[in-house]
Amino acid sequence: MKLKGSPLGSSDFAKIIRENRYYVDKTALVQRVLEGNDITLLCRPRRFGKTLNMQMLRCFFAKGEDNAYLFEGLHISRDAESMQHLGKYPVIYLSLKDVKLNDAAAAMWKMRMLLEHTWQEFNYLANHQTTRERYHKAVTVLSNENSLPYTFADSLKDLSELLHEYHNEQVIVLIDEYDTPVHTAWQHGYYDEMVSFLRQMLSAALKDNVHLKKGVLTGILRVSKESMFSDLNNFIVSTVLDNDVFSDQFGFTETEVLQMLQYFGLNGREMNQLRDWYDGYRFGTHTIYNPWSILNYVFSLEHDLKPYWVNTSQDTLLRKLLFNDRGGIKKQLEQLLSGEKLKVRLLNHLTFHELYEHQQSAWTLLTMSGYLNSEGIKGENYYHLVSIPNKEVREAFTESIIDWIQRDIKASSREMMLEALTEGRIKDFEWELAEFVLRVFSYHDTERRYTENFYHAFFLGLLAGLEHRYRLTSNREAGYGRYDICMMPINPTDLGIVIEIKAPEADTDETIQDALASAVAQLEQKKYDAALAAAGVNKILRVAIAVQGKVVKVKSV
Repeated sequence: MKLKGSPLGSSDFAKIIRENRYYVDKTALVQRVLEGNDITLLCRPRRFGKTLNMQMLRCFFAKGEDNAYLFEGLHISRDAESMQHLGKYPVIYLSLKDVKLNDAAAAMWKMRMLLEHTWQEFNYLANHQTTRERYHKAVTVLSNENSLPYTFADSLKDLSELLHEYHNEQVIVLIDEYDTPVHTAWQHGYYDEMVSFLRQMLSAALKDNVHLKKGVLTGILRVSKESMFSDLNNFIVSTVLDNDVFSDQFGFTETEVLQMLQYFGLNGREMNQLRDWYDGYRFGTHTIYNPWSILNYVFSLEHDLKPYWVNTSQDTLLRKLLFNDRGGIKKQLEQLLSGEKLKVRLLNHLTFHELYEHQQSAWTLLTMSGYLNSEGIKGENYYHLVSIPNKEVREAFTESIIDWIQRDIKASSREMMLEALTEGRIKDFEWELAEFVLRVFSYHDTERRYTENFYHAFFLGLLAGLEHRYRLTSNREAGYGRYDICMMPINPTDLGIVIEIKAPEADTDETIQDALASAVAQLEQKKYDAALAAAGVNKILRVAIAVQGKVVKVKSV
């Protein structure tokens, strides 16, 4: 028997079935949508099967398409009541995954183009007597490059009205990755414009729309109801924090993983390793495996255990959120990496305007995005124990997130160090420098015999960020000797600075305090500030710095 092929690379349900690719049966979702509220928002991490599920719903409900063969032998085919809805409704399908432009005008252009394409899928409305005029009017607006967003914000509602009139059936509206434009708009500074447009579009299409049978939206995050969904009634949200009928419909259960391994002759020998690498998620009462990683493992030639999912993620928002945190998240991430569970407060939705103000926003974003698993704590509303779910995500933290944080901390610490130095706040400068060195430098960077040269080079690199304010010189003669670094202000009314760096002599008993005293004495005796005074600089700061391994001491003279 020829084995089924790989479904990787396609979210097209019909194509996967027609080409006899392996499909993990999630068609029970149809029944759960039909039995649920009028409007359902399904939030899951990236690559957890949202688009494939939406395409499956589209194939099931779409009127005028003979898709019964696609569902033969699948779970939903055994539910006679649900099968009565097969091929019964006109379906409006809109994916917003590509609405990620750098400015509002470009994003609205893309949105208009997507809506125009959606209308053109139903161009038969142009030939019907009662819908012809309104169809052409709407398409004219959508095809006009000068159309303003408010002129086409109601286009989904208008289209559902025409489809209902033509087919005499209610309409299914499917909107995939609804929050992609929101993430991008927040990152690029046009959040309010985008949310305003989406609120108008979604409210018009979904609120009290008598032409609507069901509305289903997918995304990663639940954007706060107040900012986008305040007008919607009979609305249900399912996220990774909820225990509901949708909990097992995204990602693979352990039973589904075992069935796949056995089908491909792997026989479950690797289950302990697969649990370590790709399990660890708990959606409701279900143990969930990362589907993208499992599929990549099964269909790789060598069946390699390695990170697959993390290489697909582009969490710019996550990076910015972590980097702007002022509440010690880096330290807590290190606790997570050591295998600890943290008790944190998770939000049931995110308000983007509060992202940088509250630490729980970071934990919520990490959890919703699939980087953390959460376990609700009974009796403590909104509090959860969060942990790194598996080895794959642990490697992502180790290799990526910690790198992001360190790079950002370098940048932020550099700015704070330079500000403290140029304002003459030596104690603050010493503290920032000590923290930075302890956090970032390697022991090998600061090996004793090379310590002084290493720090000399480091400070030159650090101070290069001040070239717009200072002329930097190094190892030049001044007074009665050669200074290490001199910062000559371009504006002579600014503070001039001369720096002397000392490390304890190698192979001696000299301490860092001895080295600091030596640097102070040298600054006092050698008169290195003579060059600054000669240039008319009145405010001069002489800075002695002693270094020993990853320990630094600073004193003004």
